[in-house]
Amino acid sequence: MENSGIGMDLPVTTSIGIAEKISGESSDDWFKRLDQALYKAKIKSGNQVAR
Repeated sequence: MENSGIGMDLPVTTSIGIAEKISGESSDDWFKRLDQALYKAKIKSGNQVAR
């Protein structure tokens, strides 16, 4: 994303959180883990994928 030319005057980064749903895990707990993974990627300055 950063070098794609999108947002030519502004830097564009992408942060992605990934969490596989565990059998028997509630959707709420799964989304909490997804949110934690996304936050982890964001604090690494963007352009990151975190689990």
